[in-house]
Amino acid sequence: MNTEAGLKRCVEQTVVAPIDIQTRGTLLFALSTLGSLDTTFIGDAFDIFTDGLAHDKHLYQCLTRRRYNMTAVPVEKYITPQEYINAERNATTKSEYIYGEILAMSGASNAHNIITVEIITELNIQLRKHGCFVYSGDMRVKTEQTGAYFYPDVVVVSDKPRFEDNVFDTLLNPILIVEVLSPSTEAFDRGEKFAHYQQLDTLREYVLVSQERMRVEHYRLIETQWIAKTLEAPQDVLKLNSIECKLPLTDIYTRLSISE
Repeated sequence: MNTEAGLKRCVEQTVVAPIDIQTRGTLLFALSTLGSLDTTFIGDAFDIFTDGLAHDKHLYQCLTRRRYNMTAVPVEKYITPQEYINAERNATTKSEYIYGEILAMSGASNAHNIITVEIITELNIQLRKHGCFVYSGDMRVKTEQTGAYFYPDVVVVSDKPRFEDNVFDTLLNPILIVEVLSPSTEAFDRGEKFAHYQQLDTLREYVLVSQERMRVEHYRLIETQWIAKTLEAPQDVLKLNSIECKLPLTDIYTRLSISE
């Protein structure tokens, strides 16, 4: 299927009803190759999609991100999940994967690394005797419903870890995910990536930690709603009810000279 045919097929399906994962992937890949199409057609197609996709906030965010990044080098071919996994297992650097697109990861700052280690250390001490597992940013997580792969900074599993295959390097059942925010990834972590994480049946808490000031955003799944709470005071304590852990903000930021 060429790009124009893919776009038209998606228009026909998305305007009338919510779309399935396969159609969503087709649409996102089509939009990633828009550099070869007439600019008028590009704008018209985007307007049609977004007008008909009020029911799909996540896809709208994806389309917006790609529309305003059309000056990037067009994707030459769709990368299958298995092609990504095969390449990733032989790569010297880490990359994430969304809808046929491989996203290279940049290196982490000193503050980012210090915060991550403090959180992992505190969680591991508290959970060591309770049957939970704490993983660092080298553990890949797959969101099965969307077919995406990510490397969260901190991951916790409260039960027996479940992996995609017998290589045991792709986790499927996290209960808690922590991302330490960077200027280049903050919007992505808070928006599109969180939308993917929300499709994980086992996930109960999502935490975003600033490395520039004392600030932690805590998202908890209460029944069917994600409830947000922001912690910014030195006396605040991050209470992770799903794993029965408590992290004082002073412990998270203890080795950093950081503003409140």
